[in-house]
Amino acid sequence: NEDAPTDDDRGPRRGRRVAEYALKLAEAMDYQGTDCLEIGAHMHDIGNSGLPKEVLDKPGPLTAEEWQLVQQHTLLGSEIVNELDFPIEVRPMIRNHHEHFDGTGYPDALRGDEIPMAARILCIADAFDALTTDRSYRPAFTTEQALHIMQSEAGRVFDPNMFNVFKKLMEQQTVVASD
Repeated sequence: NEDAPTDDDRGPRRGRRVAEYALKLAEAMDYQGTDCLEIGAHMHDIGNSGLPKEVLDKPGPLTAEEWQLVQQHTLLGSEIVNELDFPIEVRPMIRNHHEHFDGTGYPDALRGDEIPMAARILCIADAFDALTTDRSYRPAFTTEQALHIMQSEAGRVFDPNMFNVFKKLMEQQTVVASD
């Protein structure tokens, strides 16, 4: 997918894409906190600023120690937005956007509805953007491929009902874009 954004495209552009996906899903889910969700989407990976660039840009698999370090970005990000006096609703979005629906995520091993709705929305938006973006270790997947990969994780990583809504939105968008 030669038109795909790259992982060099972190920061504002990545935040805008994640926010766009998150806000579309939030609207479809009748989620009312979209102002804070937009802030959370733009800031969700701010904790990466405290991680070594060589770990973030590593072209191959991470070691167990590197993976533990990367997992700290949610806690670092939560601390940063707390110190900067962001709206209180933003902090759990940043802290919990890597929780998994089955309880196997991080940092708090929350499951199902224990995960704040905005964090579940960000989990889907962030994963979709990551899959459809060129990375140092692999090329971007197409929308269809990304949705297929994510479908296999619905109920484990992603809220299955929320993912089904997102999938329909993205499939409709793809059909409209190709018309």
